[in-house]
Amino acid sequence: MQNYTDFVPNSNMRRWFAAAIEFHNQSPSKLSRVTGIHRNTFYYWQTIPGFIKWWENELWDARMEATSKLIEIGMQKAEKGSYKHWRRLMEFFGMLPPKT
Repeated sequence: MQNYTDFVPNSNMRRWFAAAIEFHNQSPSKLSRVTGIHRNTFYYWQTIPGFIKWWENELWDARMEATSKLIEIGMQKAEKGSYKHWRRLMEFFGMLPPKT
């Protein structure tokens, strides 16, 4: 298990992560194209103690931020009588199968 407490991401790691969030994509090839950072660099970063834990924590934080925004939108829509946003939120979390 990697030690996360001593890890400090560099600016390229933060840029790579920001691109992953912005483009909703974690493909090293895609992120390499949009950031200009070679994809092998990402594979190297994974060998640095703490990187993977940092990445996972950042993803969790981003997901929780998005979730709170979705809940806020759902509450606003529910006050107006629309509940389709709740269904989409439940689909997002895998609690309901997507409508086909």
